[in-house]
Amino acid sequence: MTGGWILAAAIGLLLSTSALLYPAHAAVQVIAPDEILRSSTLTLNGDLHFMQEDGSTVRFITDVKDSEIANPGDGLFHPASIETVDEALSALDLRFAHALNIRVFILPYPRSGQLRSTASRGAVYISPGVLEYTEEQIHFLVAHEAGHVIHQLYLKDQNAEGWEMYRRIRGIEDYTIYNAQAEHANRPHEIFAEDFRILFGGSRARATGHENRNLADPRDVSGLADFMASLLPLVSAAPAIEPLVIGPNPFRPGQHLTFRIPEQGKGTVEILDISGRRVYERDFQADGRDRFTIVWDGCDAAGRVLSAGAYFVKLTTATQGFCGRITLLR
Repeated sequence: MTGGWILAAAIGLLLSTSALLYPAHAAVQVIAPDEILRSSTLTLNGDLHFMQEDGSTVRFITDVKDSEIANPGDGLFHPASIETVDEALSALDLRFAHALNIRVFILPYPRSGQLRSTASRGAVYISPGVLEYTEEQIHFLVAHEAGHVIHQLYLKDQNAEGWEMYRRIRGIEDYTIYNAQAEHANRPHEIFAEDFRILFGGSRARATGHENRNLADPRDVSGLADFMASLLPLVSAAPAIEPLVIGPNPFRPGQHLTFRIPEQGKGTVEILDISGRRVYERDFQADGRDRFTIVWDGCDAAGRVLSAGAYFVKLTTATQGFCGRITLLR
C-alpha cells in the first residue's frame, strides 16, 4: 500500500451519495524524500540524478552553494512536510481531488534548471526550500500545482475553444499581455493554477492573494468557478470507499479497537502510517452485527514501537472498501 490511501481516506469520509459523481477512481500517491533517494535516483559522473515520471533524468542540486542557488537561506535544503502535503491534498475541493490520478514527489533537493515546484499530467514535484516552509506555503504549493494538473488533464492546450472561453470569462483576452512567454504572473497557465488554488484549495491555500495583483479576485469573477468545475467529466458510479467508524479514538496501545461496518463476511484490516507504509495487517470475520474488534499494540510487523500520531485504517471486504483515521497516544 502507498500514500495514495491518505487522500483516498479523506475523500471516502466526505463523499456524497448522489448518483452522479465526479471521477471515482482517482489515486494520489505521495512519495517521501527518503523513498525518492532509495528508488528514484542514480549517480552519473559523480552527481546525483533524479529519474522523473516521464523517464528523463535531471541533476539534483545537493549543495546550497551551487551556482544555480541565488539565496542559500540557512545553508540547508528543507523538503516539505509529508503530513502537511497530505493535509493540503485532503483540503482540495472534492470534485477536483477526486479527479486527480497522480504521484506527488516531495523532493529532497531542487532540480537543476527546474528550481520551482512543477506539475505534469501524472506527477507533482514539490521542491524543497532554503528555509523551512510554513504550513500555509505548503498548502499554497500543493493547490497551485494541482491546478496545473487539472488544466493539463481537462483543459489541454489543443482545446482552443475552451481556452478562449476561459480567457473571455477571466478578462485576459489580450494576447500581447497574456501569453506563454509573458512574465510569470501573466501566463494563462499560471493564472489558471492561481484561480484554482483560490477557488478550490483549502482555507490555508487561500491565505495568500492571487499572484497577478492586476486581476480581479477569482471569487469575484462571475461564471469562473462554474466554468472550471464544468471541465470535469461526470460519471455514473458509486464510490469504492466508505467512511469507517472506529472507537475509541484517540486510543492507547493494547486497547480494543472496535470497527463498525454495515455488512458481514470476511475481510482484511490494514493500518498505515502517514506516509502510506503498512504497519499492521490481519484478516477479520464480521459477524453481521455491524462491528468487530481487534487489539493493536502500537507496533509494526517487526515489533518496533511506533510513534504517537495519526494513522490510517483501511478495511477491505469482498464488495467494499472502508477508510478512517485514528490517533495513537503514548
